[in-house]
Amino acid sequence: NPNLKPKDSLEWFLPTKNQQFNTWDGGIIGSVALNDEYNPDGFPAIFATNAIDGYLYIGSQMITTDKKVAGPLGNGEYKTPLILVQEKIGASISTPIFTDGYKLVTAGYNGVYLFNLYWEEARANQSNAIPNQRGEYYRLRIEEKGRFKPEVSFESTPVVWNNQVMICGRDGGLYTLG
Repeated sequence: NPNLKPKDSLEWFLPTKNQQFNTWDGGIIGSVALNDEYNPDGFPAIFATNAIDGYLYIGSQMITTDKKVAGPLGNGEYKTPLILVQEKIGASISTPIFTDGYKLVTAGYNGVYLFNLYWEEARANQSNAIPNQRGEYYRLRIEEKGRFKPEVSFESTPVVWNNQVMICGRDGGLYTLG
């Protein structure tokens, strides 16, 4: 939380499996993406991140579980976020991005993925139902819309420009999709 002093700013922590892959030894290497700028209809606030353990994690920015875990470098004890989706995409250090039309683009060593995000009305007591700022409850469903899986892997973060996904591969090439 950037509104708090640095020592108090960590509100939750998402541990992932520490796994050695290629030259990486760790869990989440990239950053977290937020849907704040791509949420014109006021659905719940979510985040997305990839990890070396092979999963794309999508979770609530605001709702945590009762589970407590050791924080970064074993310092402190923190709540964990409510994970709404855990999708196997293969190891990744790339940061996913949200984009117009409730879409998410992510990349990794197994290719580039495009997911559609669907919000379904829900009741407060339903599993993985989270509220928006108006107190309305929704559940998130994702659908893989496309995959680009060449003989090259990706570590960079994709960008979207003029409805096209652009990303650099580990082979030095710039790939344009769409």
